Amino acid sequence: MAGWSVVLFKILSLLPVIGIGYVAARRGWFGRGAVPAMSRLAVDVALPALTFTQLVRTVPREALLANALLPAAGAALFLLGAGAGWALAPLFSARQQRPTFVFLVALANSIYLPLPIAQALYGGEGVRTVLLCEVGTRVVLFTAGLAILIGKRPDAKALRDLLVNPGLIAALSGIAAAVLFPGLRALADLDPRGAAPAAMAGSALFQALDLVGALTIPLALLVTGAKLEEASKNGALLSRETWGVLVARLLATPAAVAALLLLAQAAGLPLAEVPRRIIFLVASMPVAVNCGVFTERYGGDSTLAARSTFASTLFGVFTIPLLFFAAQRLGL
Repeated sequence: MAGWSVVLFKILSLLPVIGIGYVAARRGWFGRGAVPAMSRLAVDVALPALTFTQLVRTVPREALLANALLPAAGAALFLLGAGAGWALAPLFSARQQRPTFVFLVALANSIYLPLPIAQALYGGEGVRTVLLCEVGTRVVLFTAGLAILIGKRPDAKALRDLLVNPGLIAALSGIAAAVLFPGLRALADLDPRGAAPAAMAGSALFQALDLVGALTIPLALLVTGAKLEEASKNGALLSRETWGVLVARLLATPAAVAALLLLAQAAGLPLAEVPRRIIFLVASMPVAVNCGVFTERYGGDSTLAARSTFASTLFGVFTIPLLFFAAQRLGL
């Protein structure tokens, strides 16, 4: 099966779960506070567990050295999106909306949608690539990203949030554990028969983290559906500003990333196939679901955030496979 068709198939397989979240929210099946609680469980518990176990399982020392620039690539994707947002914001949005406009274009759905697609395409290497890119995205999000959204340097609380962010801690811990204690990888598939008690206890803990990490994608998709239902209530979906976000996020940003990757190839600096494809895949993603959370917490146009998340996710069903197909044809 061609790569683009795998992308299309995986997106189509995710849509029913998003649809369940949408219907559940519309029918009131989620009680008050349930969706924020699920979101926090996914972001602060399940995703860190998944990050740690996958990095320990899939990052041998040599792979880490070979992919040491992936966090920088994740940060660069955010900044390229911000650049596309700044370039197009004057054409589509009023001055007071521009910080939100730029932030929405910069912050793609860089983990929840690309993670299952990368796993289907490239297995453990694809998962590792997404997670390492996400490390850089998290750092720039809580620094330059918040500076864009609030229009000034992030305060001490925002920087403290970065330092104690469970996802970042799990990523750094997973990398350190994989490099310093490579024997931990054996705990993932330990046969308990005849194993030492300490090894059995370690393996049981590792498998418990695996189970918690397996909740990440289902929880995130249900939350996505519930958030989309909330966004659908906020009046006209495709406003002028929303169209601008769609153009910048789904077309301009992946086009800029594709151009840079092609220039790197022409200059004799090609990336390996999997990192190259994953970087372009992440660049093609819709607006992140948690953008609404950031606009509510740090100021911004929450209505534009909700509409842009909803519209870009719907349109992304069509644009992501098409862009991935085009990238394959171009040799990316």
